[in-house]
Amino acid sequence: MRIYLLSDQKVDGAISLPMLTVNYLPPTSLPLGYEALILTSRHALTSLTLSNLDWRQIPAFCVGKKTAKRVEQEGGVIGGIAPEGVGEQLLIPMRESGFRRFWWPSGRDVATDIVTMAKGEGFEVIRTVVYETRCTDTTSENQRPLPGSTIIFTSPKTAHCFLERYGWEEGWRAVAIGPTTLAALPDSLNASLSPKPDFESAVAWAMGLLKRVIEF
Repeated sequence: MRIYLLSDQKVDGAISLPMLTVNYLPPTSLPLGYEALILTSRHALTSLTLSNLDWRQIPAFCVGKKTAKRVEQEGGVIGGIAPEGVGEQLLIPMRESGFRRFWWPSGRDVATDIVTMAKGEGFEVIRTVVYETRCTDTTSENQRPLPGSTIIFTSPKTAHCFLERYGWEEGWRAVAIGPTTLAALPDSLNASLSPKPDFESAVAWAMGLLKRVIEF
């Protein structure tokens, strides 16, 4: 029984099984009049670093702690972090900041519509697509997870790509990285939700599931 993490990132205890190919679209200019950045993806940050834009002194509001850490490593400034790593919770530090206009460099496909969500709170969000993803064409049938494996779904898009390629086998177990990903999975998978929306927590949770199955 193995644990498969649907990502190109490596985490001890899991087999990395990437589902997405990323095409970066580095922005060529900064929008006028905004006061802070919104970063909901490490890919958006990568796209910014590939540009020649002076974004590092602009306060960045990040969904995840890992993205925030990388912003700091790149010489950027942190404006706030979503308390539990969920996009909707970005509104909390945004309210506390006093800023009203935000720039959101994002992927073409987004799980949470921050523009609409923020507008309801009186914020203005300018969105720019800086990367796009598609299902990878390098995943082969002989990479198919073994019977009895646990699959960790890391985004709604990875869920789509995995199920389109492999379908679903009885005996597999599903773990969702966060509530948005959980909502994207069919009810028939009976997926469980990682207690925290990060890869390490999801792998630890999956290990606990396997342990309980073995003991049973």
